[in-house]
Amino acid sequence: MPFNMILLIILNFVLQTTIFQHLRVFGILPNTTLIILVCISVLKGKRVGSFIGLIVGFIQDILFFNVVGINAFIYFIIGYLIGSINDKIYKDSSFIPFVLTALSTVFYHLAYSFLCIFVG
Repeated sequence: MPFNMILLIILNFVLQTTIFQHLRVFGILPNTTLIILVCISVLKGKRVGSFIGLIVGFIQDILFFNVVGINAFIYFIIGYLIGSINDKIYKDSSFIPFVLTALSTVFYHLAYSFLCIFVG
């Protein structure tokens, strides 16, 4: 994993736990981790996307949530699915990552709610 990616992930978690907690849009805290995961998966493919998803998911589980593994599992799936279509999409468009992030957000919240019902 390149140094730039590691730095971006660390910076994301630092900003998300400090400054972004106070910058809410209509009362909603943006999930910058998901945005970064989608962009990396689009650019690097399913192998890197799923690996990054697993890593950032575990970090997010450890920092913010009680049950470890739910975010890691969901981010792994999102990174794999988005990375699987990376050779079929036009990467120079900023609209594609926007749409994929919106779809990933819907998938994330549905999967998270579903898994929380079974895990508790």
